[in-house]
Amino acid sequence: MANLQDSKFKINTSHDFSCLELHITLEFLEDIKTPSWETEIFTKRKILRKSKLCLPLRKAATSLCLSMQKGFHNAPLRCAMALAVIGHSFEHIQESHPQNTLSTIEKARLDKAYKLLLSRKDIAPRIIDLAKYSGLSATRLKTGFREIYGCGPYSLFQAHRMEHAKILLKKYSVTETAIQLGYSNISHFSAAFQRQFGKLPNTYRKKN
Repeated sequence: MANLQDSKFKINTSHDFSCLELHITLEFLEDIKTPSWETEIFTKRKILRKSKLCLPLRKAATSLCLSMQKGFHNAPLRCAMALAVIGHSFEHIQESHPQNTLSTIEKARLDKAYKLLLSRKDIAPRIIDLAKYSGLSATRLKTGFREIYGCGPYSLFQAHRMEHAKILLKKYSVTETAIQLGYSNISHFSAAFQRQFGKLPNTYRKKN
């Protein structure tokens, strides 16, 4: 799962759903425990709301962050601390129950656009091309993606693109991986990878 900008927290499951894996990065914890966390980080991310419950979240994040910085390896206790951060975070997410407004035909067309969107990993099709291919308007395409997949087409493409990067990094260098994914600037690839996984691609490659 990725925290995608301007998207609602949403999980689509099926009958065989059995596990949800959440990653809390040190960078995210640093964001929470820094003095600017209320005005800058969470205002931009639009996830956590200002309230008296933010104090327990900040304390939990600070505690977990310090344990990670000091290399604390008590797995059960760290897991409990991470769950405390997640629990306090969820208390600030505004609950919503959006109605499904898509028809069966529209869902089929969105699925068609979805398959085209992820058919390549080096470049994302333009919204106008996806709309034309699927038979939907550009506006309906974007709202439909958010309703079904929880984010816009490009955010979804980028998330899958970075997941594919993890596979490539096991075999290729950072530069080779970036080129295969359509990046002409290696630093842009590194920044995108770090945003999604909390670590630089070179660091990930060395550990995997």
